[in-house]
Amino acid sequence: MGLIAVVNPLGALPLFLSMSDSSHPNADMRTINRAAVAVALILLISAWIGESLLGFFGITIDAFRVGGGLLILLMGISMLHGKQSHVTHTPGEAEAANEKEDISVVPLAIPLMAGPGAISLVILDANKIHSWGGELVLAVAIIAVAAIAWLVLLI
Repeated sequence: MGLIAVVNPLGALPLFLSMSDSSHPNADMRTINRAAVAVALILLISAWIGESLLGFFGITIDAFRVGGGLLILLMGISMLHGKQSHVTHTPGEAEAANEKEDISVVPLAIPLMAGPGAISLVILDANKIHSWGGELVLAVAIIAVAAIAWLVLLI
């Protein structure tokens, strides 16, 4: 349930609707499919090799737990306040985004749905698991969240 809240497929809808071309439903369907697959792959890879990657860079899981917890806390506080983002873009950036053909991976999948909060949560959840059965349950949960994101974008 926490992963659904952090991935927040409903929050991706405004970007998808503003950047998609509704006159081409096949292109929209391809974008939705690619975004859902990208979310699933990013989170699965994070679950499987995230801890090893942190170890390679000398980051302990406890330090990452604190950093990830702070990130999720700040996201939650931001959601409670319901404020709009202060991030702005120039007209040139808006035009470049509209000309971009494929928004499925960037910015829809990364960083919007499978962003730092979701990746942190998956790595920390994977660290708690010490059996193949638990890893399978986590993988199924990640795929279920990606399917929910696919369904939300499809609707």
